[in-house]
Amino acid sequence: MAGSKRSCSGLKICFLATFVLLITISVVLVILYFAVFKPKEPKVTPQPLILENIRGVFFPAPLLNITLGMEITVENQNYGNFKYQESAAYVSYRGNVVAEAPIEADTIPARGKHNISTTVTIFGDKLLSDDNFRREFLLGSILNFE
Repeated sequence: MAGSKRSCSGLKICFLATFVLLITISVVLVILYFAVFKPKEPKVTPQPLILENIRGVFFPAPLLNITLGMEITVENQNYGNFKYQESAAYVSYRGNVVAEAPIEADTIPARGKHNISTTVTIFGDKLLSDDNFRREFLLGSILNFE
């Protein structure tokens, strides 16, 4: 009888120690997640633009396209890789899409910087056909692009 009481007491101590250890590990992991490993937004820094091409056609319908070479530096502040898929960036003026930039898929290493090269095609005919753009441009107002 004394032996079974002793082994039951040892099991209780072992269970309690395991429970305390699991709680401690859980608390440490939660603190690490919210303090150190919390996902952060990457820092995006545009570099100077390069004029690559201007294409204009006036007959039968006016068409103006301007192509700009663009390089963007993205700094990943996270402790894990940042992977993005092939996509496109659009620039709009008063709800109308006036520029497009294709972005190729790639991976940015953990705590590293990566340069993304793309071309931005500005649809000048869409801008020039917008009465608000012409008026604001001639007045020297600030042009709000999204």
